[in-house]
Amino acid sequence: MELLKNWISTLCVVIVIISIAHIILPNSSIKKHVKFAFSLIILSVMLSPIIGLLTMNKDIDETVLQEKISDVTRFDEEKKSLYDEEAILKSVEKNLEKSLKDEFYENEFEVNLIGKIDFDEVKFNIEKAEITVLDEKKVKKVDKVVVGKEKVNKEEKKDSFLEKIEKFVEKELEISHENIIVSYA
Repeated sequence: MELLKNWISTLCVVIVIISIAHIILPNSSIKKHVKFAFSLIILSVMLSPIIGLLTMNKDIDETVLQEKISDVTRFDEEKKSLYDEEAILKSVEKNLEKSLKDEFYENEFEVNLIGKIDFDEVKFNIEKAEITVLDEKKVKKVDKVVVGKEKVNKEEKKDSFLEKIEKFVEKELEISHENIIVSYA
């Protein structure tokens, strides 16, 4: 509304000034050239809002472009942070595999960690650690089979080797044993 009000007042002032100049000018051949110049001035005043809208549209385009660029950079930073987190978790997995191989040298292990890293406090929050013993040479302990009697304890018991691995991982990662799953492949 303010833009329209300013445009009308500018147009009225220019028309009044041109009318006064038209009355004052003597009748001569120069009057034709002055009328032409005045008509160009009026035309430019009439078209100024359209030109203003076009330049404003350019400013809007630049603003939208800047916002898109900032969104893309923010997305890239979040993506980089996610890749950094994955890379650090993979590194911790590899280090844990190496530690397990050093401690239990006869076996091969596969480690999968699920968790998050708080970069602000530089802290690991490992929610779950899955360790799989890949060594096929190791023979699992078989429970005694009794025919005709119902087994009292149906829970799967872990053998002492898996318990040692679980305690080792619990000590290494400083997480609760409830969050550690150790199994044979």
